[in-house]
Order: sequence, then C-alpha cells, then structure tokens
Amino acid sequence: MLLAVSIASILIISYVGYTSGREALLQNIYYQITELRNSRSKQVQSYFTYVRNQAITLAEDPT
Repeated sequence: MLLAVSIASILIISYVGYTSGREALLQNIYYQITELRNSRSKQVQSYFTYVRNQAITLAEDPT
C-alpha cells in the first residue's frame, strides 16, 4: 500500500514537472520567435529607408 502511494506521488510530481517545464519551453520559444520577428521588421524598415534616401539623393543630383 505504501509503495503504491509513493509511486503514485512520484508519477504525479513527474507529470506536473513535465507539463510546467514544457510550458516554460514553449513560452521561451514564443518569446524568441517574437523577438526575431521584431528584429527582422526593423531591418527591413531600415533597408527601405536607406533605399528611399538613396533614390531621393539620386533624383536631386543635377549631373
């Protein structure tokens, strides 16, 4: 009887640890993907700003 209760306790604790660890990993992955998306967005915006400024400069050049 005591052995069964001990095994049940271990299984429950293992399951809770597994689910909370899995959830933490998923949140971490979501955060990393979100940060990557934001970084790429800033890079694209910066590139288009650069290209726009180059086009304006070339359009204003009288030669």
